[in-house]
Amino acid sequence: MKLSLVALLVFSFLSLSFMTLKDVNDADELYARINELNYKQFARAPGFEERTLAIQHNEGDQDMYVDIYMNEVLEKVLEANDPIEQWPVGSLFVKEAYRDEEFMHILASEKLEDGWVFMQWRTDGVAEFAGKPQVCLNCHMKGDDMVRAFRFPQYQKSK
Repeated sequence: MKLSLVALLVFSFLSLSFMTLKDVNDADELYARINELNYKQFARAPGFEERTLAIQHNEGDQDMYVDIYMNEVLEKVLEANDPIEQWPVGSLFVKEAYRDEEFMHILASEKLEDGWVFMQWRTDGVAEFAGKPQVCLNCHMKGDDMVRAFRFPQYQKSK
């Protein structure tokens, strides 16, 4: 009886586990890097110049408000306003999420050579999601190259 209970607990833990050790290490590295870069000094994402109501993932979700910051790579692409089909490698977003005025968590998305990675940390810096979790991919697939907060630059040539 004890063995089956232990086996059930181990199986439950493994089936709920969604981060590899590499994912956790990558999340720790990115968390340290965005804080070292002082991400709150990054430019605000278009349409997010101030705290804004977030896109709800599921009907009935409580309202969440976000501050979204973007690094210089994205800022330069948007300033150039040239047509693109993908965000460049090195693109980085950092999002702070709030419920009312309570700080809930930090999220980041970074474009690497092999695509986007998604991270989410509790307010104490402990990773909750890292890598390419399905929960992130399901929603982000609806955006321009996995970005839902805003669209690719809308380049308009003069006639």
